[in-house]
Parts: sequence; C-alpha cells; structure tokens
Amino acid sequence: MKEKIGLFEDNYWDLPYTLEECVEETARINKEIARRAITKIRDRNNLLPVDKSKVKNVTIVCTTYGNAFFNNLRTMKACFEERGIHVTLKRRIESAAEMARIDKESDLIIYVVYVVPNFPKGHPIIYGAECAGCQFTFSQGQTKSIGISMGYPYVHHDLFGNAETFINTYGCSDELIDACVEVILGERDAAGNSPVKIVPDQ
Repeated sequence: MKEKIGLFEDNYWDLPYTLEECVEETARINKEIARRAITKIRDRNNLLPVDKSKVKNVTIVCTTYGNAFFNNLRTMKACFEERGIHVTLKRRIESAAEMARIDKESDLIIYVVYVVPNFPKGHPIIYGAECAGCQFTFSQGQTKSIGISMGYPYVHHDLFGNAETFINTYGCSDELIDACVEVILGERDAAGNSPVKIVPDQ
C-alpha cells in the first residue's frame, strides 16, 4: 500500500505547499466554519442586531464550572473593545442588588454559559455558586440581555428559559467568539442551523 501511494518515491517530501500557506489556509477555513456555526435560537424582542451607536457599556457575565473558561471571555471583551465599546467581565452575579447595578450601568448585558458533559461521562450540570447565581440572571434588563451557550446546546431551555434572546456557538474558540460578536453587532447574519433538535417535544 505504501508503494502504491508513493511513499517510497524520492520526492515524497517535496510538498506542493509551504507550511505558511497551510497555516494561513487552515485559519481561513476555521473562520469560515465559525461564521457559519453561529445559530440564533430565539430573538423575541428583535434585539439583534444591536445598534452599535447606542452601545457604550457592555457587561459579560460568565456561568460555568470550569474556571479556565473565564479566560476565553477575554477574547470576547477584546472584540468589543476593538470597536470602542467598554466591557466589564463578571465571574458570576452574587445578589439582586448587584444585578440592579449592572442593569443601570449597562447598555447591553450578555450571559455566557459554558457547560459540557462531565468526563468520562455524566449529564451537564450547573451546581453550587453557579446555580445560586443563575437566580439573578435575566431578572432585570431583559430587553437588553442576550444569552449565549458555548457548549451544551440545550441551555436556553434547561437553564435560561426566560431569556428573550439566545445564541448557540457550539464551542468557545477565538474564531467562534469573534463571529458571535459580529452577529450581535450586525456585521454578519447568524447563518447557523442547529445540528440537533433544540425544541423539546411537548
């Protein structure tokens, strides 16, 4: 088999492309896949796309059991700041008073959730302080709030049924985060179609 596919030929390592070309093409493909993945699950109040001229302050609230994921949101923060929008990152909301302050100070509130099946097996779950913090999410400022799941695609139903606007990205790569911000700000459409049935049977 190796002989048939040419592995013994003298020029086997003479590739028709350079490493730089391969990396550049891979990056291009990753961006295109990300842009096609962003799925608008619902937008009951037609919040999307938001008017960039009216958004000066954004608060991003993280819900996850993986503390390392919080660092991914620095990419989202940078994406907004590149467009001149101030961003505050919150690890979680601790009280109703804090939620009221966020509502007062923010033009846009984004709740980003990252839960995945527990390794090696187990149902995705939010527990402890994360679960306690969820009682305050979407309790105020609903008309300027967006929910985003970057993992488990059923979060909009299982955890945030009261979110008027919700997006699924199916991952948390820099390319997906960048594409998600583009959709929020109307720089491109949400072109994704859910690969799974996200509305449960009644």
